[in-house]
Amino acid sequence: MTDELVSVEDHRERILAAIDPLPAFDQPLMEAFGLSAAEDVRASVALPGFDNSAMDGYAVAYADVASASEDSPVHLPVVGEIGAGQATLLAVSPGTAVKIMTGAPVPAGADSVVPYEWTDRGVAKVVISRAPKEGQHVRPKGQDVNQGDLLVQSGTVLRARQIGLLAAVGRPSVRSRPRPRVVVISTGSELREPGSSLGHDSVYDGNSFLLAAAARQAGAIAYRVGIVPDEPRAFLSSLNDQ
Repeated sequence: MTDELVSVEDHRERILAAIDPLPAFDQPLMEAFGLSAAEDVRASVALPGFDNSAMDGYAVAYADVASASEDSPVHLPVVGEIGAGQATLLAVSPGTAVKIMTGAPVPAGADSVVPYEWTDRGVAKVVISRAPKEGQHVRPKGQDVNQGDLLVQSGTVLRARQIGLLAAVGRPSVRSRPRPRVVVISTGSELREPGSSLGHDSVYDGNSFLLAAAARQAGAIAYRVGIVPDEPRAFLSSLNDQ
């Protein structure tokens, strides 16, 4: 026997040594927010999934517009239009341009995008007065994420960025550990609920609110049961209810 006080650190280590992690299971992404991932997640698709336009403008072959300037603009026929999610034109011929919206797939035969601001915004024919750099304003397939890249490592706390990234690669759920359930029971015949009247020998119960709030702040599902008097049967009954 020793009367030496146990430090907070030692007490915490004793508690952690006596418990095991909760079993993990697949949870919908929004339910997994704030939880710890229990698997490594790799990208099943690339981001972007295809070469796409970073600007509203005209998809062209760089060689056709390399010489464009204010003094000597390039004139190209416009052979179609491609909107995001509405791609029907899959390829363009040399010497032509296609109107393209931000996010739309760049057709085969084109390798650069000329922004609207560098043109006369023509419909049947476009006048281009400034040349892009080769490949400019095109986001290539896999620029952000390649298929097979590690996105989330096991043990990572899933915050907004991770949830958004998992959704962007098509994951509807992620294997994660659930929030622990914490029940806080205050014992003491002298305790009173805040808002009630105090006697000459009673005090308000602040500790249970503090502990329940701290547990919730740490990510647990916290329940404050309330006050139990200093009676063994009352305490056991309250404990068994939980």
